[in-house]
Amino acid sequence: MEIKKMERVIVESFHYDNHDEYNPHQKLDFTIQPVYHVGADGQKEPAKDGTFVKVSLDYDLAPQPGDLSFSGIISQVVLLQDYYGDGQDLTDEEYQLMSQPLMETLGTVIYQITQVTLEQPLNLEFGMKPTDEDSEN
Repeated sequence: MEIKKMERVIVESFHYDNHDEYNPHQKLDFTIQPVYHVGADGQKEPAKDGTFVKVSLDYDLAPQPGDLSFSGIISQVVLLQDYYGDGQDLTDEEYQLMSQPLMETLGTVIYQITQVTLEQPLNLEFGMKPTDEDSEN
C-alpha cells in the first residue's frame, strides 16, 4: 500500500501557555477517519484508487520542565492507494508513516513559536515506538 498526500498538513488549532507551576505531561492521540468526495447529486463517492482518510493528531503536552504547555490539532488528508479497508487492519509501521508528517509539523511549529516569543527555541524530538529489543533493556 502506498500513502499519497492529497493536501498539505493543516494546523487546525494551536495554543500554548507559559505557566508558573511545573506539570510535565504528554498526550498524543492519533486518529484516522474516512473522507469522501461528494458528487453533484449529494452522494458520497468512494475513491477509485483506494481509500481517502483524514489523519489527525490531537495533542496536549508540556515537555520537561513543564512550564510551557501546547495543545491543538494537526491533520492531513491522504490516499491509501489500493487499500479499501476501514483502517483497523493497518500495521504500526503504516500508522507511523501517516503520523510522521504531523509529528514533524508539530515539532517545527513549537520550535518557531518559542523562538519568536521566548527567544529560546524549544526543540522537541518525538521518539519512535520502542521495539521488543528496546523493551528488554
